[in-house]
Amino acid sequence: MHIVKAREAEAVEIVRLNRGFHLPFPWFIWDRLNWVREEIREGNFFVAKEGNRILGAICLKISPKEGRIDTLAVRRDSRRLGVGRKLVAFAKRRTRKEEGKRLIVSSFISYGVGGFYERCGFKKSSEIYWYRNQPCHRFRMNV
Repeated sequence: MHIVKAREAEAVEIVRLNRGFHLPFPWFIWDRLNWVREEIREGNFFVAKEGNRILGAICLKISPKEGRIDTLAVRRDSRRLGVGRKLVAFAKRRTRKEEGKRLIVSSFISYGVGGFYERCGFKKSSEIYWYRNQPCHRFRMNV
């Protein structure tokens, strides 16, 4: 498996992956084609591939002090095979390379993925925060 920068031609497949975590709210943008295309153009999307097959995708934004995972999605038939963990490790390395000091990710509590992020080395904030009336956990790790 290798992780590479996503290409415009892969946007539709990334949208399909991201639909796996869709929430039924009009403000939910993370599985919209125009949002994915813009993030690809900005250089923020990366895909985990086996040959030409996309196994997972991550949207990673890096500012001067930190990296932020906006989305992380893995094909249903590729889950529990280490793809998500490798995407997080990639995000950590890339953030460190860009001289970021920490990596953060937020997740709607309804996803139930907190254990995954903690197993990847993130520490969960003790406080719940709200995004558009939806409860979320925030996770951080030093890189």
